[in-house]
Amino acid sequence: MIAKKALVALSLFSATFFPPTGMQVRSEISGTQARRAVVLSDSTTSTPVPAHLFGMSSHDDILFSTPWPTMPIFGLRLWDTDTAWGQINTANGTYSWTILDDWISAAASHNDQLIYTFGQTPGWASSDPTDASCDYAPGACYPPNDLNSDGTGTDQHWIDFVSAIAQHAPSIMHWEMWNTPHDTNQWKGTNAQLVRMVQDARTYIQKYIPAAKIISPANGQLDYIYPNANCTMADKMGDYLAAGLGKYIDIIAFHTYYTTVPEDIVPVIQCYQSVMATYNVNSLPLWSTEGSWGDNSQLSSTTKQAGFVARLYLLLWANGVVRHYWYNWDDSSTGTLETNGVANTAGIAYTQVESWMSGRTMIKLCSENSSGIWTCKFSGENGYVSKAVWHPGGNASFTAQDQFINYLDLSGNKHTISPGATVTVGEEPILLQNQ
Repeated sequence: MIAKKALVALSLFSATFFPPTGMQVRSEISGTQARRAVVLSDSTTSTPVPAHLFGMSSHDDILFSTPWPTMPIFGLRLWDTDTAWGQINTANGTYSWTILDDWISAAASHNDQLIYTFGQTPGWASSDPTDASCDYAPGACYPPNDLNSDGTGTDQHWIDFVSAIAQHAPSIMHWEMWNTPHDTNQWKGTNAQLVRMVQDARTYIQKYIPAAKIISPANGQLDYIYPNANCTMADKMGDYLAAGLGKYIDIIAFHTYYTTVPEDIVPVIQCYQSVMATYNVNSLPLWSTEGSWGDNSQLSSTTKQAGFVARLYLLLWANGVVRHYWYNWDDSSTGTLETNGVANTAGIAYTQVESWMSGRTMIKLCSENSSGIWTCKFSGENGYVSKAVWHPGGNASFTAQDQFINYLDLSGNKHTISPGATVTVGEEPILLQNQ
């Protein structure tokens, strides 16, 4: 989680989904601003939504007390899970694998896959081990002390850890290169140092796990200035790519903490896609490895929280993002989806939107009409057709086409309607259905 010491990010994943070449983006981006538009993606409108779009984060309480996420998920992202570099590699040549092993075992028992996220330099290896401004531990935000600012040096401390963890955890197939390096409380190194570490990580992870995939460092900005900062984090990614990052990664990642209005993520995605095209990595898949509405106090209404969950997943897929790891199943203050181990209102909404989307094809991308109502259209087997509909501004009337005979709400209730009926839509999407 960005700039918070107690957060966990989960990541999950099945097989890597590479969108076909030829994905085009319709956007108008000028400087640091982007206008709302949609991604025109052949892959999005012809590929059934994969179940592994839906990921989750959790703290390690689920290893001991809190129930495992009750909604279907397909993997977890290991961050704020007591598995960071400094928490495992406690001294030069000394490794504590117990908690990582617990995660590996628990994930396997639930048939979930793991993403390991690097971060938190151990004090013994830090180039400034006494700086208490770092999140997590003094010196944890500094590059290792055997790596020069221009990226030269042996980088042996890092290589040793990467080699050790890759050999110890060969079942982990996805490896994310440092958490939120835009945050100086988590990374005070140079871009050259970061790229060198990614290069070395790729070399040594794939030495022991040849099929492993390397995920870029991921940034995301809470409480950003909308719309003037739409491209701020994407431009940071551009800086990493300009320093050579693109040669060493298989997946571009970002975090989707921006505002409490899900629709605001669309121009941010466009900024990333523009940067990816500029640096010729637009054939790589784009993942959101962490994100939610942020602190619960910023979006305290359960209706708004449920609506945020559903709208975010619909909009991410519609705009070319093929993985999202929600933060967080059991965090007490951020994006919380459970109460006493049972899915709360937002958690139920997560389950519902997953059932709406998984295995179905978004044949019409999410778009906004002149009345501010958003719709996305799906098809499924045996002539199934559905349409997700919502109005971010509150309750509004929407006339359903004659083909729709019922709709689902985010609580899972089915409501029968007459052909051509007028329905009320609001911040929580409904799903009109023809069956």
